[in-house]
Amino acid sequence: MAVFFVIVMLTNILFSLAAASVMCRFNRSSHLAKVEIFLYSAVAGPVLATLFLYYLLIIIPRRSDLFYFSAVVTVFLLAAVAGRSSFRYMAQGIREWFRSGTSSLVFWFLIFLLVGGFLWMYGNHTLHTPLEGHDVLQYAVMGKIYYQEKAIEFDGYRPYEKTGFYSRSSHAPSFPLLATWERLVNGLAGKSQDLYFKSVGAYFGLCILLSFVYHLARRSRLLALAGLLALFSGLGFFLTLITFHLDSYRMFFLLVSWVLLARSLMREDRYLVVLMAMFSGFAAFAHSVGAMVAGLNVLALVMFYDGNWREKLSIGVFAAAIVMMCGGVHYVIDTFWGTGWILLSH
Repeated sequence: MAVFFVIVMLTNILFSLAAASVMCRFNRSSHLAKVEIFLYSAVAGPVLATLFLYYLLIIIPRRSDLFYFSAVVTVFLLAAVAGRSSFRYMAQGIREWFRSGTSSLVFWFLIFLLVGGFLWMYGNHTLHTPLEGHDVLQYAVMGKIYYQEKAIEFDGYRPYEKTGFYSRSSHAPSFPLLATWERLVNGLAGKSQDLYFKSVGAYFGLCILLSFVYHLARRSRLLALAGLLALFSGLGFFLTLITFHLDSYRMFFLLVSWVLLARSLMREDRYLVVLMAMFSGFAAFAHSVGAMVAGLNVLALVMFYDGNWREKLSIGVFAAAIVMMCGGVHYVIDTFWGTGWILLSH
């Protein structure tokens, strides 16, 4: 369990804080509250770790565990140095929000009681059950193959020569690369486990939950509590917290991209456009549905952004380029040099 907690602390907390510091540093217009940046960036660590690992396995394949681990950690260290002046302001913003009328001791006691009870149940039961389910097992095996080969290759659909494993997945490999990242750390620690990969669905589900509470609590604490009851009144959302799956991982990026798209169109601020494009790229990198939605997000930005058509096209190209850098490029590579994706595969 010690290695699991190290991976969670490093990937979900320290990496995410480094990303939050950069996001906060460039928030000069203050259109996003520091707490909101903090909530959204809580998922940035894991997805950015897989994005950097993706580029490394393509550009510099077949290196050691230590090489890839050090390269990813170095990128986040540089990000933390670049955004170091923002840490104090983030902490200040969070303290101010907790002390404001949006928050109360009883309200947060109920929230933490709910989350704490879930984490106790999850850590003592669900996390120790075998990994099961068709899709998640497929992603876990793909992550293991990426780790064993230390490379991502685009050569169409074919069985894996060493085991005969065969997959026709049309999605970008962000989720499987979380398993690869865990195996890299395990390899350095001399361990073999999949606890971090199992925890991803629950972690992102809780991030959805906290973001949901934050937005409702801005209007009313009572509304936030009523919203929580409504959310848990159906079995579907609860199951996303206690089963192993990709869904909450991809859904969080979609939800945030839509929030930021609306903010971008209301405020017409380049910073918000950058964040919207980033999270649209993350959604694409998580799932092929996210790739389609990312395209629609950019199209909506072009159609509804204020200005003449030259300005609209300029902002659209700018956003599309960021989507590509943040994971969308996988589908371009896969279409022309890999499986043909869903456009050309048969």
